[in-house]
Amino acid sequence: MVNITLDATLRVASGPTLDVGGALDLDSYSVSQLTLERAGAADKKDTAEVALLPAAKEVALLAVRVRAEDGTPGTVEMVTKNAKGEDGAKSTVVGGLVVASMGVLAALVKEGPRTLTFTNKGKAKVVVDVVAALDSPPA
Repeated sequence: MVNITLDATLRVASGPTLDVGGALDLDSYSVSQLTLERAGAADKKDTAEVALLPAAKEVALLAVRVRAEDGTPGTVEMVTKNAKGEDGAKSTVVGGLVVASMGVLAALVKEGPRTLTFTNKGKAKVVVDVVAALDSPPA
């Protein structure tokens, strides 16, 4: 069992404040880091794939951070694939993305995401950090 704390608060100027963080007790997690060359790089190293392991578990939390070498937010296209290799949702991630819902993640691609493919959309090299937390499928 892995305890993960998500600290997140949404504050709207002259508006509401919502604490949307919490603690999650999940089975395991994996961490990946990719370096993607600038968009359209001749060697095609602007795209890379990450497997979300182990396959017997379901993704319950996905966190992605994209940064250029100078620390500024980068932009990537993220494509989800299921265990059969079928493409799911295509999303643009600018700076970062956190999804902490097994149901929302399962809706990105039929039977849930097992692989993520990232393609740099910017003019500078970026580093993509990925944390995927996995849990047993609901009974």
